[in-house]
Parts: sequence; C-alpha cells; structure tokens
Amino acid sequence: MQQTGVCILESTPEESRVKLHRLVFRPFAPRLQALPELHKPAFILGSGPLSSPPPFRDFHFLTVNGSQSIGEQWGLLPDITIMGAALAGNGLPSREAQRVITGKATDFCICIGEREDIFQFRDKFRELTYTPRILSMMPKTRREQITEHVLGPEALKAGKPSNGVFLALLALHRGAEFALMSGFSLTRGGHKYNALGLPREHIDADRQLLEMAVQQHLPLFTNDPQFASESRVPLYTVPVARSA
Repeated sequence: MQQTGVCILESTPEESRVKLHRLVFRPFAPRLQALPELHKPAFILGSGPLSSPPPFRDFHFLTVNGSQSIGEQWGLLPDITIMGAALAGNGLPSREAQRVITGKATDFCICIGEREDIFQFRDKFRELTYTPRILSMMPKTRREQITEHVLGPEALKAGKPSNGVFLALLALHRGAEFALMSGFSLTRGGHKYNALGLPREHIDADRQLLEMAVQQHLPLFTNDPQFASESRVPLYTVPVARSA
C-alpha cells in the first residue's frame, strides 16, 4: 500500500512548524490593507552611515526598519515604514533594529511576509511597545509585481533588492511626485544608529535596479553626493525660484 504524508516526513522541524502555523492562522489573518496613495515628494530614509534631511518641507516621510530613529533626531515621524521579515528574528542586525524602534510609532507599517505572518509581527511589536496605526503584510510576490511594474520584467533578473531601494520604487508606484533617497550606499557598510559596522546586503541587486531607474529617467534623486557618484542616481538640486 502506498503511504501518504511523505512531505511531512521529509520536512525539518522548523519547516513543519511554519506549515502548521500557516494552516492554523491563515483563516484568521486580517485582509491586506490597501497601500496609501502618495501625491507629494517622498523622502526615503535608509539607515546607512551618511544621511541628511530633505531640502524641502512638504513631503511624505518613508523609513526602513530602524531608520526612523535617525529621522526623529530631525523632528520627523514616518508616514510609512517597511519592515523586513528578519526584524522579527533574533540575529544581531534584527536586535539592533528592534532596539532603536522600541517605544516608537509609525502611521502605516508594511511588513514583508505572508498574510498569516502578521501575528508574529504583532507579537514582536507589542513586546517592543512599537505602535503602527495600520499594520499590513506584503507578500514577496506582490513586491516582485511592484518592482516589475515600475522597472519592467528585466528587473526581476537582478534578484532581491534591499527593502530601502524597493521602498523608493514603491513610492513611485503609489504616485509620489519624485523620490529622494538618503542614507544609502553601495560601497559602505554600517548603520547610522550604531557603531557595529554590520555589512550591507543586496548590493548587487540594488546597483542593477538603480541603474535601470536612471536609464528610464524615473524621478529618483538623492541628496548624498557620494551615493550619487557610486549609483549614478541624480543629485537633487533645489529649484531656483523665478522672479516676478
């Protein structure tokens, strides 16, 4: 007689736990929240060692993982924050990001993961007393769809970008007038909110996607001369007011 259940026998304990978690919690997971529309310039703040506030006042403020702790030093509170799946983990980079967002808040929090993973993020945020007004999950397939919509199908060949570069693409996808990036680097490691010098990931994919954005003349800019030089993303210049 042919036996069944082979996939369970071949799964590791962790894989089996994840499958069971999704089977149990998927029916109770809330529906995905619609992403907010953007109409003003979007300021995208990464956690790289070099960053500075935007040279204009009226904008949407978007942050990545723990980078909002940098913006708060300038008196800025995020409109949208994107959190990677690793933020709910226990590795050193995750713990550092958790440390700097403890007790803080954001308006709309996008967490990368499946719909039922929202419970893990909720538990972690409660532990950290981190308060999003709206919490929504974004499946990896949706992230790929948005990347393809903004840059074209060739973009998917580059692989997975950093959440920060994806957030800049997401801002354009949601209608931002333009996206201004700060706190990004293709050559320097480390985070501005600690002195550990942790390495940066997804550099090759980031470089390829940024090159595509520049070639397609998308409204993507930076206020960091070094990042502009290494990525070819145009350096933002303040428009000169016309005399009457």
